[in-house]
Amino acid sequence: MRILNFNKFKLLEKENLEELDDFSLEDDNEDGNENSDEDEDEDIEEEESTETNYDQNPSYYANQAIDIVTNRLVKLFQKESEEQLIKDRDESNYANNGVELIEVDKTETPLRKSVVIKYKDESFTYHLFITANIMKVNPDDEDTKNIKLVGIKFKKYAETDSGESLLGDLERKSEDISVIDRDYLDKLNAELDDKYSIDDDFDMEFEGDDNKSEKGKEDID
Repeated sequence: MRILNFNKFKLLEKENLEELDDFSLEDDNEDGNENSDEDEDEDIEEEESTETNYDQNPSYYANQAIDIVTNRLVKLFQKESEEQLIKDRDESNYANNGVELIEVDKTETPLRKSVVIKYKDESFTYHLFITANIMKVNPDDEDTKNIKLVGIKFKKYAETDSGESLLGDLERKSEDISVIDRDYLDKLNAELDDKYSIDDDFDMEFEGDDNKSEKGKEDID
């Protein structure tokens, strides 16, 4: 009669099972998990790379400042619906007063981000230049990263048979972007009129105004 050593059999069986488990895990890693881990590592590296580029790109922050002001001003020229005009007319809206947006043109150089906003009424054309200095941005400094000051240039033209005739311009080397709105544009226009003795009211020329200055007859200092 043969006596089996069950303890030895169980030990061998356990060792075989462990070998099978180890083998299956190695197969899984070789077939799919290993590639999956590599893909995850690549995704993480790409995210970190993108985030680093985002944080270290001064032009991004300059462009952000330009976009904030541009979007705020462009809204002034968006026409309201007839229902909204009857219900709650926005008097600060240029479009409701016959002022038309001509063009929004963004430009970029290695030193600055800029936008030119051109608009007109019945008698005059206006060019507003806004510039953010890229070189003043330090991505590691919160104070310079969040640009609050931009350069401003404002030009006013009279429409003539031969085209636009410059009446005058104003320049601001450093202006807080938070104050650039409808009131700010009106004040620029009034200051320019005063500086160049342009015979014009404080408000811009709106449709229906009785007080209109004749084209080409403004005096310039």
